[in-house]
Amino acid sequence: MSRKRLATSLGLLLAYSLSVHLGVLSGHTLPALILLGGVFSLAIIGTGRRLLLPMVPLILYLLWSWQFTATLLLLPPILINLVLAIVFGSTLVPGATPLITQFSQIMKGDLDAKAIRYTRQVTVAWVVFFCLMTLEAVALARYASPFVWSLFTNFLNYLFLFLFFFLEYLLRIRRFTEVEHLGFIDFMFSLAKVDLKCIKTF
Repeated sequence: MSRKRLATSLGLLLAYSLSVHLGVLSGHTLPALILLGGVFSLAIIGTGRRLLLPMVPLILYLLWSWQFTATLLLLPPILINLVLAIVFGSTLVPGATPLITQFSQIMKGDLDAKAIRYTRQVTVAWVVFFCLMTLEAVALARYASPFVWSLFTNFLNYLFLFLFFFLEYLLRIRRFTEVEHLGFIDFMFSLAKVDLKCIKTF
């Protein structure tokens, strides 16, 4: 993924978060649904399954025409984190290669036993993180006010995600002092360039 495309994706994600925040508070959810369609379209393009693109506007229209659209906006934070937990967890079963191990092999080539053990542990940590985020999203949808729900799911949770990336990066530098590491920003751009078609999950 080029830096320009990454910046576009992040900008679209930010616009979606803002539109959901305003939509949940005001009841005007159409802008959020349109931007959600943009996010899904980019994800579909990224996975190479372009034949699914014509389904996006149809699904958005059905969601918008349904009277419980505002309630449906509570689902993406739950479903996205749950799916990510399942995807990461599926690579921990016997015979599979942990997801973070796969990313590291693509970015750096062959790994030694220490690196393989570490990347497996990081994959487990990501599973725990996404499970906690799923439980948080469920609890917020059930018990929090619309403002508090939106504050966490549209803003603070992205900060938590960034902090998790950054803390793991710092831990890796301390654990593997003998290896030359990219700067954090360069590491994130390098990670974004990984071809997801090369990743094997369930």
